[in-house]
Amino acid sequence: MVGDRVYHPTMLIETYGSPKLVSGKIGQGIKLNGNRQVVDFGEHQTSCLGNLDHCHHGVLFGLWFNPATFRDNMYFASTGKNGITISNTGSRMNVTAATSTREWTVSTEVLSYNNWYFLEASWDPEKGLELYINDFLVGSDDSPKKRTVSLATGIYASSQENKFYLGRGNTGMTSTSFGNAMYDELEYWYGPRDYLIAFGYIQRGMVLTSFQHVLS
Repeated sequence: MVGDRVYHPTMLIETYGSPKLVSGKIGQGIKLNGNRQVVDFGEHQTSCLGNLDHCHHGVLFGLWFNPATFRDNMYFASTGKNGITISNTGSRMNVTAATSTREWTVSTEVLSYNNWYFLEASWDPEKGLELYINDFLVGSDDSPKKRTVSLATGIYASSQENKFYLGRGNTGMTSTSFGNAMYDELEYWYGPRDYLIAFGYIQRGMVLTSFQHVLS
């Protein structure tokens, strides 16, 4: 991290609100305090990185995650309006995957404050959404609800609402909606979890050790 930018060889990653690097799960992580601190990966709505309409084979979004608190309706991550969103309702952690026509949702109460968890959201356009915590499947949704989005709202337009964020969502933000947590070892793979394991792209087991950095 240099100044307000997180170094990446091919992507511009900016931060707002002066978040700090801290001791993470593996090496350094980043801490967002819930007071409008955000990591901004930019707008990628024309690719799978920021729009699930372009993810024909599915995706796996994973990271080490350490929540500091759950104020109601906080947003911890969002890859875009048509993407993966991590938020909470009371003590329940909610993960959604949304395309322009369908939406899947999984929620869990497994998480508690000030503990590290390896969270994986695996989405397959045919099989739906699965949520894994520390290598255990804690919930799934294979029956999406229909999603009706008016093109007049600009879902496909380049805008702040289509950005990939840590620490905030893409819509409905208030001063108390910013996520308060630490983040480490972010992964985004262009394929669902079972496929990636079967073909040796990732290794998962009872003991999680090291992970590849795959954002490109």
